[in-house]
Amino acid sequence: MSLWKTKTVPVDGFCKDGFTGILDSFKKNFSEGWEAEGAAFAVYKDGELVVDIWGGYAEKKYGRRWNQDTLTTVFSTSKSIAAICFSMLVESGACAYEDAVSRYWPAYAQKGKEDTTIAQIMAHQSGVPCLAKTLDLETLLDPVRLDIILEEEATRFPPGSKTAYQPFTYGWLVDGLFRRIDRKQRSVQQFYDQEIRDRHHIDMYIGGTQAEEHRIARLKQFTTPSMIRECGFDMSVARNGISCMRPGSFFMNGLRNMELFGKDFTMFNNPDLRLLGQPAVNGVATARGLAKVHQVFLEGHLIGPQLFERFKTPSNPDRLDETLGEVLNKGYGWMYWRGPKGNWQFGHSGVGGQNVRIDAQHGLVYAYVCNGLKAGSGNHCFTFRRLEKKLFDCIDEAAGRKV
Repeated sequence: MSLWKTKTVPVDGFCKDGFTGILDSFKKNFSEGWEAEGAAFAVYKDGELVVDIWGGYAEKKYGRRWNQDTLTTVFSTSKSIAAICFSMLVESGACAYEDAVSRYWPAYAQKGKEDTTIAQIMAHQSGVPCLAKTLDLETLLDPVRLDIILEEEATRFPPGSKTAYQPFTYGWLVDGLFRRIDRKQRSVQQFYDQEIRDRHHIDMYIGGTQAEEHRIARLKQFTTPSMIRECGFDMSVARNGISCMRPGSFFMNGLRNMELFGKDFTMFNNPDLRLLGQPAVNGVATARGLAKVHQVFLEGHLIGPQLFERFKTPSNPDRLDETLGEVLNKGYGWMYWRGPKGNWQFGHSGVGGQNVRIDAQHGLVYAYVCNGLKAGSGNHCFTFRRLEKKLFDCIDEAAGRKV
């Protein structure tokens, strides 16, 4: 028996005909020891929910199972929600991506930030990937105080000259700008709740989770042995980790902004942090909910086809990310990838393996979430890549049957 083999864990949900192989791959993630806690995977194909599966534990230590309505922190996939909300402002004519931030936020135009554009903030080119200050809860709860800190922050590089992922500052920057552009002066959280979540009955939250705490899975950090195993699958996990965790890196400085709450991302087990409407990191969702909001977007319920067409390709492709240490594709608030078929997909990844993708060419939206955090994220998360591969295998098999 393999060192990594585990006993059978509870798995539930459904896969429509033609997609049943995905369930087998999902189960293997558990039986082979890749999933330490719980996970869920959901797929929309041509507007239909064809896969909705979940399994494992919301809190394994106490035997609390992952159920159909279990929520988990989905980290930076939240940035995709902020991008969707911002696109709705652009669609309404309230602003343009090419506009200077100072047009709406004059006090921001200081200390190297004078010529920053909205597009640069959305594409992680603002020059403010982290802050010089450590933030306490009172500051995080006070948008006015946060705005002043952002206004007084000096850039690390001239905006637009480099790309440096903004783990936390993306949320504060986008929210500060959003409140000044929205005609009702709403935050991203308020706008999302009123214009998207409530109208389309989506089981995803950005802050304000008080009534949902009983459904939220507990996060568990990856272990050293599991990290080594992941590196064996993909050495980029090690390279990216070294780049992010080196002393003085933008990533480590970003974590230090939040160090009063913990040294790693399990800090979001703290319910006080889940209350914050921080649209960069603290979305809470089911896989089904995370996929659904992107399906609603793909179907054209939120913006028109002309603007959506613009989003099919990245505005900032093939750039070395100074925070994450790898070449990435970004634009308009999203990450972009070449999918298994070679066409562009967009969406966002998140710490620990969270992923959501829109593949407009194939009529697909799919989302993966987990509470047993992985060392690899994005395309470097083995459990997600296995499910994605099987998904496209199923699509190929269906296409072969039609020929």
